[in-house]
Amino acid sequence: MTYKLSHEAFLLFRDFQLWYEDQKRDERLLGASDAYMTAFGKIEGLTGRLALMFHVIENPFSQTVSVALMERVIEVIRGYVVPTYRYTLGEMSAVTTFDTWVTEYIIQHCDVPTIKMSDIKQSARRPLAGVNIQTATQRVVDAMYVLEQSQWVHRMDDRTKENQGIAEWAINPALAVTFAEYRKDVIRAKQRMNEQMVETSKGKMRLMYAYGAEILDAE
Repeated sequence: MTYKLSHEAFLLFRDFQLWYEDQKRDERLLGASDAYMTAFGKIEGLTGRLALMFHVIENPFSQTVSVALMERVIEVIRGYVVPTYRYTLGEMSAVTTFDTWVTEYIIQHCDVPTIKMSDIKQSARRPLAGVNIQTATQRVVDAMYVLEQSQWVHRMDDRTKENQGIAEWAINPALAVTFAEYRKDVIRAKQRMNEQMVETSKGKMRLMYAYGAEILDAE
């Protein structure tokens, strides 16, 4: 058998492909791990394979894949597959180096005149998870030293309290100008990501409610 999408299903899949391209750009902008991006790059093909599998299970003698089936497949991909990839290969992955994380952190906070080690540690709870206090302090100092050499930041204290986790840097104000558009793009990408997470949660609740209703009907 040769199966084809109905006209409506094809248009829906094209909309999904446009979402995928926009999402891929946002994921890269937000520093998604290489492992996550590799998996995410196969989403289009996975969507097609799931559509074929569902169709063969439900209606194998029809050569046309319906828009209703494609809607369900896309909901599975966006509501379950992508969030699962993000959790297992993104948030739980330590692929991105701490130096890269600190660089991105400084870019996103370059509109303030100074930054303290305590501020960086507070925001770096996830990338520094499982690291003891002394090691965490040294990682921050090492990462910031690289930025000092690039004249992104300037060490303000005399380093005498560094072993106590106390340090402060002045941020080069030119960074706010250099990375103005990039910071706006990142902020917009984060907003879109948050909106999608909210929508995904609502979708899961709708499916759980529908599934519960089916169980009650069966009983």
